[in-house]
Amino acid sequence: MKGHVISIIVPVYNVELYLQDCIDSILNQTYKQLEIILVNDGSTDGGGEICDEYAKCDDRIKVIHKKNGGLSDARNTGIQVCKGEYISFVDSDDILHVEFINVLFQNLISNNALISCCNFQSFTDSSDLNYDLYETEVEIFTGNEFLGMLYDPKWVPQNVVMWNKIYHKSIFEKLRFPLGKLHEDEFVFHEIYDGKKTIVYTDVKLYFYRKHGASITKNYSLQNYYDAKEAHIKRIEFGKVIMNRAFVNNTKLNLLKKTIHAFYSFSFDKNVKKEILKKPYWILQLYLKKHYNAKEIIYLLYKLMK
Repeated sequence: MKGHVISIIVPVYNVELYLQDCIDSILNQTYKQLEIILVNDGSTDGGGEICDEYAKCDDRIKVIHKKNGGLSDARNTGIQVCKGEYISFVDSDDILHVEFINVLFQNLISNNALISCCNFQSFTDSSDLNYDLYETEVEIFTGNEFLGMLYDPKWVPQNVVMWNKIYHKSIFEKLRFPLGKLHEDEFVFHEIYDGKKTIVYTDVKLYFYRKHGASITKNYSLQNYYDAKEAHIKRIEFGKVIMNRAFVNNTKLNLLKKTIHAFYSFSFDKNVKKEILKKPYWILQLYLKKHYNAKEIIYLLYKLMK
């Protein structure tokens, strides 16, 4: 292949009903310099056979059959074997706009960025998809600014999912997804954004996220809850490292405030927050020591610094 090759990694597990739509949307991309890696993660339906049939028709497609290890393991497998200079992740029940790769890649190249992302549209089997392209200004952020938006309702979830973006492969030189975890995206995004000079974003909805009964986000369980909680704790610990680094490097206070804000979960009880923030600073210090966990303390410190 000539030019920049972009590797698209697609974990496949028991999505026979939707898989062809997904693969077709990748093959129909206007940007053609693609390496398409279909990782069959031990599917027990006909998904593996569908992957093999597509590979016979297009030499850009590589199929890997492996024992079931979960989404993280499948993505890690794709990262290990991909040859492209850039990487994109697509869930096998979702669909791409034909311009998804082209628009994101052009935004990335023209702004000398390491990450390029877009907005998305949720849909169900009965939804009508909107394929319109409309003009919108490309927004440019630093990685630290994106860290400051990890819990901002305006930006969640498009800032904490893997699938609406293109990444330079160097980001995954050492980074891998945690095995056996749900919410695996949320375990790594603070590391992905940390220290990145340029991230570009377009509000155009170029990724179509399918909602159906088998989706992980639709099926709540104890593992779902505990893995989400563990991911938040990981972010808090990472936040402490960033704050220490900020003090050592004399980083501006505004940047420090945004960094602290990044590790606050909006699940914090609003009524309690209002009550606590009315207290004088010296009472607040005593109150915190008795009643609040690390995540809530970080947020309250952020509020005091405003």
